[in-house]
Amino acid sequence: MRAFVGIDLDPALREALVAGCDEIKFAESGWRDQKWVPRENLHLTLKFLGDIPNDAFDEFTDDLRAALAGVAGFSLPVAHLFAPVPSVKRATMIWSTLDDPDGRCADLADRVDEVAGTFGVLPDTRDFTPHITLCRAIRPRALRSAEAAEEKARGLLAPGEAAPTMSVGAVTFFTSTLTRQRPEYEQVSVIPLD
Repeated sequence: MRAFVGIDLDPALREALVAGCDEIKFAESGWRDQKWVPRENLHLTLKFLGDIPNDAFDEFTDDLRAALAGVAGFSLPVAHLFAPVPSVKRATMIWSTLDDPDGRCADLADRVDEVAGTFGVLPDTRDFTPHITLCRAIRPRALRSAEAAEEKARGLLAPGEAAPTMSVGAVTFFTSTLTRQRPEYEQVSVIPLD
């Protein structure tokens, strides 16, 4: 099975991100036909596993559960709900970026990476940056409406508050099935944090 381990989004954050994405599509016609991640597929990836044998699933989830034992849930402050990557003038992606001031999310990613390594998955070589991919551009383009989208989404998430947060209460094992239209994700196992 083609799989990854990630963090599902709480409904309020998901809906705020969708509203902001709609704002960008409305404001900038050049972004409308780009590769937007569907509402139901929005998540934060901890580790892409690639293809793993079906018969390894139970052992992998048992090992992951053991590796996460004693890890408490936490919150991640939202840095930017709509961050153009790599720049405003030549964005190839739009991310929602999160701060990880205590390194707790990076620790989760490291634990998942270690378990995955015992199943032959190559370790990550880049530093972990918690983010939610919202859109991939077909070619680089300017993104001028990120600020308006940010304002709309923040208003939905935390009216009057300076910094909304994302709750992390579980780690999810997802499978990914490629279709002609888009990948379809399925939550196969949810491992609650303490």
